[in-house]
Amino acid sequence: MEEKEIFVIIATFQYSQDAQVIASKLESRGIPIFLEDEFTVDVDPFASNAIGGVKLKVPAGKKDEARAIVAESHPEVLTHEVTCPDCKESILRLSPSLSNFIKQLFPFSDKRKYTCENCKH
Repeated sequence: MEEKEIFVIIATFQYSQDAQVIASKLESRGIPIFLEDEFTVDVDPFASNAIGGVKLKVPAGKKDEARAIVAESHPEVLTHEVTCPDCKESILRLSPSLSNFIKQLFPFSDKRKYTCENCKH
């Protein structure tokens, strides 16, 4: 059986067209990408803040290479890595909750809750 490749988020965007510019650059350098929530944001742009925008994902093994390519031209879009306290992986996503939604609308506090995609902590 084939092992599933884990994709990690390296950048987030409010709109998909911004994500597609960076995605094209990565694909042209041979790095596979996945734009999570791209179509959701296209259908309902007002939902972008509620769901955390469009997430640019690359294979975990290509993360450093992809981040370096993006940093050359668009360093402001790179996400800050948050590490899971249990498994020490940086495969985290913002947990869907009302408090996280409010914190995205009014970013006065950075105490958001994350869920690890690796160990589900």
